[in-house]
Amino acid sequence: MHNLYDVAYLILCALMSIVGCHKYLSVFCFPTPIQYEIVEVTTLFEIYQAFDMFALGEVREPTEEDFDHFQKFATEKEGWTIFFSRKKPDQEIITSTKCSDFSHINQKFFMLVYSKLLNVPAASIYDCLHDAQYRKTWDYAMKEGIRIAYVSPNSEIGYYHLKCPLGIRDRDFVTQRCWSIKDKIFVIINHSIFHKKVRPKNGVVRAASYLTGYLIECTGPNSCKFTYVSQSDPKGNIPMFAVNTAAKLMAPKIMKRLLDAARRYNTWKKLNNPDFMPWRNFEQLKQFPLVESDDLSDKSDFTEDYIDQDLILDKKEFHSKKKNM
Repeated sequence: MHNLYDVAYLILCALMSIVGCHKYLSVFCFPTPIQYEIVEVTTLFEIYQAFDMFALGEVREPTEEDFDHFQKFATEKEGWTIFFSRKKPDQEIITSTKCSDFSHINQKFFMLVYSKLLNVPAASIYDCLHDAQYRKTWDYAMKEGIRIAYVSPNSEIGYYHLKCPLGIRDRDFVTQRCWSIKDKIFVIINHSIFHKKVRPKNGVVRAASYLTGYLIECTGPNSCKFTYVSQSDPKGNIPMFAVNTAAKLMAPKIMKRLLDAARRYNTWKKLNNPDFMPWRNFEQLKQFPLVESDDLSDKSDFTEDYIDQDLILDKKEFHSKKKNM
């Protein structure tokens, strides 16, 4: 239902590391009780070539090769660089950033998170990321999440409206979302598409997900490895203050929120429509309309050159955003 549900909040917090025409590549690792390892970042051009998968705007049924390509890239550990780390008595946070001067991929952002998670089954993380109803209880940044149509038994078109911090215009995404479960390995991937019936809203910046995904690998009955990858572009023009906020403060808190939510998911689900899981049950997914080719477009609807500053918010909107934070 939501596209990056997955994450969208996590994505955008990281996306705020983009300033002007620069691109920042980041790796986040998170505090205990999450255990983690670090991998490194290559240039965006190399990343773009690495994915032999969906093109931007392409809508089709996913193949096994799509998921295999993503898994291979997400587990590759060569070529990454760490730039920042901080240790405290109760936590350790490591952040990597890198600027790129490739003009043809201006303002596109790549991030990778790799964590070892304890006391939470892989399936709980997977279902937590899928369940739009549950997400409303823990993802405070999700303003709206809609399942628009389905593409195949393991793919859908969705809309996600992300509520951004004060001074930053809200972002939204329209994506094709695909998923797979194979040999105790769970994969969710998405990329932006263009839908004629879901046009950009006034005052909301239409952002781009070139490829965003999760790889969740079961390591035991109550533990897993979690990898999150995103090459995205928030569009607009993100001001400098957002860099430190996202990279140093927000990402660890958001990751911990996801972990806590996953640990509570099974208890919550037993009391809230326990049999409704359209990401696991195709008959339930078919309750939604099948995507129509006439509704799809090959013309980009991304918001370009939009200025994100407090000065562009009128007084009424400014106080409205502040009240809702």
